[in-house]
Amino acid sequence: QGNYFPTGCPASLQGDVAGEIVFIENPGPAGCKYNSNAVFNTPAKPGAIVVARGGTLEMLGTMQFYGLVYHANMQETVDGVVGGKTVLLRLQGNAKLVGGMVVDGIWGGVEIGSSGQGQLVHSPNAGSPLKTFGTAGIVQNSFRELRVANGAVN
Repeated sequence: QGNYFPTGCPASLQGDVAGEIVFIENPGPAGCKYNSNAVFNTPAKPGAIVVARGGTLEMLGTMQFYGLVYHANMQETVDGVVGGKTVLLRLQGNAKLVGGMVVDGIWGGVEIGSSGQGQLVHSPNAGSPLKTFGTAGIVQNSFRELRVANGAVN
């Protein structure tokens, strides 16, 4: 299973080791709530959390998370379920995220508390755990011209 969770919420917001991606397919309508004073990942090895669909991901307490948090909001963008404006990522208390937060879709939103502690701090290093594989290539002989002669395609 590793860092992939098809349903429910993982016990930790960090992968098996710092700097990995944690993928939550569908935590359900109740979402995932984390209230702790733990530190997840490091400035040198930021991680990433990807929530595909489902409820709100909440970070509470005095926790610190280094990395990127992304909610794909697939219930709206793919499934077509629209239930009005909804907070999908929430940062409350003195929880601190050093990196970035992203929510897809028109109706999904982010809520950041008002503790005055600088809860969301941008880090240009936040996307470093994200990798791509493969390259674009030219496919030979894939283009041809169709000539029109006497109104018919040859």
